Amino acid sequence: MAIIAGCFAFTNEVACLLGSSDILMSKAIDYLLYLLIGLVPLMWQSIGMMVIRLDGSPKYAMMCNVIPSVINIALDWWFVFPLGMGVKGAALATSLSCILGGIMCLIYFRWSYILKFTRRLDGFRSIVWREMEIGSSAFITEIAMSVMMLTGNIVFMQAFGENGVAAYSIACYLFPLIFMINNAVAQSAQPIISVNYGTGNFDRVKQALKVSLCVAGVCGVLATSGIAVGARSIVAMFISPDCEAGLIAVSGLPVFAFSGIFFALNIAFIGYYQSVEKSLRALIFTLVRGIVVLVPMFFLLSHLFPGWGMWAAIPTTEALTLIIILATFRYKNKIYK
Repeated sequence: MAIIAGCFAFTNEVACLLGSSDILMSKAIDYLLYLLIGLVPLMWQSIGMMVIRLDGSPKYAMMCNVIPSVINIALDWWFVFPLGMGVKGAALATSLSCILGGIMCLIYFRWSYILKFTRRLDGFRSIVWREMEIGSSAFITEIAMSVMMLTGNIVFMQAFGENGVAAYSIACYLFPLIFMINNAVAQSAQPIISVNYGTGNFDRVKQALKVSLCVAGVCGVLATSGIAVGARSIVAMFISPDCEAGLIAVSGLPVFAFSGIFFALNIAFIGYYQSVEKSLRALIFTLVRGIVVLVPMFFLLSHLFPGWGMWAAIPTTEALTLIIILATFRYKNKIYK
């Protein structure tokens, strides 16, 4: 609620902070204001889906995501084109789909849940603190995407102006897709790893980690090759690949694409460290890939290699993070340390 109130109170300042120019300011404000409507339902939907999966209803949790997404796509087209609402229509479509997802979660908790809520507070503080400690890396991962978009907007605006931001926005749409696929792989392995780690079955932990890394690697290779080879076709889904912004994106996406394979493996390793209660390592690796190395890389590479250096910031950061993780993992050679 504090974030929403702050955005309403300082709309212009927030738009400027996110990299908007004077030319884009009115559209940025329109999008921001209509998007704020759905933030609270979005938070409820995100938390609700996690609890619903733990409650033994993964199919319903998936529907809480799939149905609003389909509705969002349909409303995007309707609001933007037939109704001519422009970017505010796209934001309103997103907010309405989030509200629908939140309602679906509320319906589940009203009639179908197995888990029982309690008012007992025995050990409540210690449990909450432990949950915050273990989940801190996941929180930073989400924050890191915002940092990536914010820093990239600033760098691309300085280098190419509005056309650069338009080109970079395509990468910003692709990265959450890469994240969701690989985060699903990591989250699928986490219950298996954590349970077997708790019971001392370390051979099973090793096996689950290997499977997770293999699947993540395959997903990463597919993402990298798909974006690199299909850069022009991907750009064509957003803007004309022959306009100035399109040309910037077509030349830059193959460089950006290499982040896919490194990111996939990083998320698998970070998920593993969360599962074996090595939350500090998971947090450090997340900070390295999401903020500590990423932000300097954007400014450094854009200065050293104008034109394509900023596109290399994310894959370079992910590659360096993977090297650090592998070195740490090899040093701590016992899987249960």
